[in-house]
Amino acid sequence: STSNYTFTLPSLASSLNMSYLDTILVNVKNRNECVSLLNKCITKNRVMQILKDKGYEIVTIGSWWQLTSNKSNKFELGLNEFVMEFLRTTILKDLTNKYFIIPEVRHSILNAIKKLQEIPGTIRTPKFVFAHILCPHPPVVFQANGAIPKITRIISDHFEHTKLFCDQIQYLNTIVLQSVDTIIAKSNKNAIIILQGDHGCAYVKSPIMDSDAFPDTAFIIAQQSILNAYFMPKNIKNQFYESITPVNTFRINLNVKPLQDKNYYSNHLAPQKLTETTQMLRGK
Repeated sequence: STSNYTFTLPSLASSLNMSYLDTILVNVKNRNECVSLLNKCITKNRVMQILKDKGYEIVTIGSWWQLTSNKSNKFELGLNEFVMEFLRTTILKDLTNKYFIIPEVRHSILNAIKKLQEIPGTIRTPKFVFAHILCPHPPVVFQANGAIPKITRIISDHFEHTKLFCDQIQYLNTIVLQSVDTIIAKSNKNAIIILQGDHGCAYVKSPIMDSDAFPDTAFIIAQQSILNAYFMPKNIKNQFYESITPVNTFRINLNVKPLQDKNYYSNHLAPQKLTETTQMLRGK
């Protein structure tokens, strides 16, 4: 499957509101205005509001990314994007990386997975659980067997150690599959499970999204190729199709007419400037 957008902010703003962003961004003039608007789209999203109105309990499992963080989680303890970026600039960065950042990031990921496994047995009422797990997103904090890597890097979008990134994916696959089995075993037959990436991994090798240059087709394919897997009840399972994109995930679940699947590129400098990449991804 492919993502509708090329990084997390627009991707979540789109999927959680079941809509494309071109209409709401048409009059946005600059990055700050765009970021502020998309932040609101995520924090006050349509999907959660609809389900809340239907009587579902909304449960969020946060990350160190500010918009999806959960300040009540003890593992947060000041760990966020600002703190992590600040620590990169200090003379003690190697020590803080080894003894603070890496252990905290590992704990946040493992704690999120643990909570996902526990929720079906602790909340019996109808619920919508949203977990944003920033892994295999950098920094690399797992070897293929789950151990701490010998080479680690504090929060960074770009690094050269491709094998470490692949090792982290391998370990994540192991614990996610175990978690899915546990959730299914504890849930009733109508449970819905969605494993969905919000973007691909091309950014880990190239800083092009932090520039005004437009990437080539290979970058677009790598950056917008995602895992998009569904466990669904039989009555709606057949409505999902191989090329579905995240904008239609909740439309089908909530019986809303699907939109045409399209893809867009924008960079970190000007997220409001969208370029359609649908044909690039389809090889036309």
